[in-house]
Amino acid sequence: MLSHNRSLTELDLRQNDLGDLGAKLLCEGLKQPTCQLRGLRLADCGLTAKGFQDLAFVLSTNRSLTQLDLSFNKLLDSGAQHLSQKLRMYTCKLQQLL
Repeated sequence: MLSHNRSLTELDLRQNDLGDLGAKLLCEGLKQPTCQLRGLRLADCGLTAKGFQDLAFVLSTNRSLTQLDLSFNKLLDSGAQHLSQKLRMYTCKLQQLL
């Protein structure tokens, strides 16, 4: 859906129990060059370091995502490390991270 629906620019999945598997599936759509999503809210979705690792990879490839809410998840040090590495890349277009 993320790669085929060009009018979808905001997605709010807060408080859905996606977990890391759900995040991985979501990232498959976010990796597609046709994905136009600019804002994604994943607050309190049961994500752990593995989910953050998958999302971090997307940050270096996705050209449209500028807002990402990951609050109230279990980031831990390893998740923070994955994110910080990708946020420093010039290909990352993210402007707001919560």
